Amino acid sequence: MNETTLFKTAVLANADRILQELGAERKTAWDLKIKLHLTSSQLYIALGYLLSRGEIDLKPQDLSYIVKIAEKAVSVPPAPPVQN
Repeated sequence: MNETTLFKTAVLANADRILQELGAERKTAWDLKIKLHLTSSQLYIALGYLLSRGEIDLKPQDLSYIVKIAEKAVSVPPAPPVQN
């Protein structure tokens, strides 16, 4: 696999881990970063991906964000498969 494919695969995997960790709860971005052992870049790229798909809601709180599963999930087509 090339570097781009590995990067895309990692973003999708981190996004999936975030969704699994959230479940029905609300958590801060900092809590997710610590719990999932992600770098800030890994966390915020995955959160941006999930936000763009309408899968999460973000709300600023102090120096972090509250992250929760979107109440009304926007109908977004599935992500295309990662190509080599």
